[in-house]
Amino acid sequence: MDNYIEYMVKKPSKKITKLIRVILIACGGFLFMVGIMSIFPITLLGLLFFLAAYFVSLYSYVEYEYLYLDKELTVDKIMNQTKRKNACVYKLEKLVACAPLGHSTLAGYEYLKAADYSSGLSTGNPYKLVFEGENNKKECIIIDTNEELVKSFKMCAPRIVVGYDKA
Repeated sequence: MDNYIEYMVKKPSKKITKLIRVILIACGGFLFMVGIMSIFPITLLGLLFFLAAYFVSLYSYVEYEYLYLDKELTVDKIMNQTKRKNACVYKLEKLVACAPLGHSTLAGYEYLKAADYSSGLSTGNPYKLVFEGENNKKECIIIDTNEELVKSFKMCAPRIVVGYDKA
């Protein structure tokens, strides 16, 4: 029996990116208006500021989609609700450790640099997953989980996954 779980996590946008976007739009508008009234190259500079504001806004709204299907976890990064990029794919047979962030089970894996695919909020129930990668190198990711996702992980690797403890 195949198990299929889809879980979406929205990463809140940072206040600094909102501020940068507002400043870029304001500067772009000012330079565009001044350029129209006087010098054409200043108009182009204003358009460049608008373009920079567009790229800042494109990467400021990020969502992660976790797809668990047939003992395989796929993480997709969705930017600005328009662009989808496959971030990573892992087989749960290669899972070495899986526990809530900061759990004592993960003490031996603190040295690993983790790819963070979580919301960054403590309310998201972040879990750290360690996988056996190529050439016996360990790879680590952080994702937000729900009870259903952790139970599915636990069905695949019952001795490796620390359960979902909801207080």
